[in-house]
Amino acid sequence: PDDTFRKDVLFLCFWDLEKLPHGYSDKTKKKYSRIPNKSDAVEIVEFYFKHKDIENFVIHCDAGISRSSATAAALSKIHINDDEKFFNSLTYIPNRLLYKLILSYYNEAYYNKHYNTKFMITDIKPGEFDCLDESNRS
Repeated sequence: PDDTFRKDVLFLCFWDLEKLPHGYSDKTKKKYSRIPNKSDAVEIVEFYFKHKDIENFVIHCDAGISRSSATAAALSKIHINDDEKFFNSLTYIPNRLLYKLILSYYNEAYYNKHYNTKFMITDIKPGEFDCLDESNRS
């Protein structure tokens, strides 16, 4: 394909899950046998800030429903403080863990540095992350 307009690519591999299935752990030696974690969020946010002046980003995953929409929703929240179209649509089902991880890392690393704003997890829709437990934190 013609790469004339492509500036960079970030490639990450993880399951589109919020919790690992019974019998799996992040140490399981199977390809992609992990859920999104903080290091993924760090890579996504740092990639975004490395290229934040580029007009268009293409974000996709294998299915194009959860991981990509979670990433797009979080980056939209960071960039224009609006993620509603990703949560009020029948087309998208954002992976809540990935969304939370991206905004949590942004809060931690960029508070008052870029936009003089901070998105607190408590500002995210109530009950949205009820499925999370301490074992999912990195």
